[in-house]
Amino acid sequence: MAVLKMLLAIVKVVLLNPRTREELADIVATIFGALAARGEAPRKISSPEAVRAQAVELNLLRPAWFDTQTADEWAAVWNGYGPDSWPAWMRSAVTWIYRYQEVVAAPHDSWYSRSDGTRETWWLVMDQWTANARAVLAVRFPLWKVWLLGRRALEWGKLEAAIAVLKAGSFDAWVEAHQRFRA
Repeated sequence: MAVLKMLLAIVKVVLLNPRTREELADIVATIFGALAARGEAPRKISSPEAVRAQAVELNLLRPAWFDTQTADEWAAVWNGYGPDSWPAWMRSAVTWIYRYQEVVAAPHDSWYSRSDGTRETWWLVMDQWTANARAVLAVRFPLWKVWLLGRRALEWGKLEAAIAVLKAGSFDAWVEAHQRFRA
């Protein structure tokens, strides 16, 4: 847990320092440029409606209002992985890293759009995100497809890292979302 807190502190320092953010943006652009040269450029974040339809199709756990949000409401909510405070390029990079789980962020973002600021609801949202992420990975990388076991192991490792980071550092964003949307 101490290592995770240290990593979160480093991430906060990087994100709060404009010079470091610019350097990180240059590094990410270089990496994405190299991927593009190899024909592996990261795709853009999926359209809001496509992601919402996929979440419904996969029957992910989601708030009651998720299916009834208008297209405009949904487009204003959906931003891929990462909080609104992150620059778009960083959310795009993290969404690309978690590209096989992109749909999991959909119900999560919907919850944040109507945050009540309480820790109880936040834990419910975190538990739903975890269950949804595990369900999506089980669908995308089933055990019977033995040729996908290596990818499954990698994605499960990324999932566990995301769970740890979310549970360690996203309550503040939950409270901020409540304050922002209720203001």
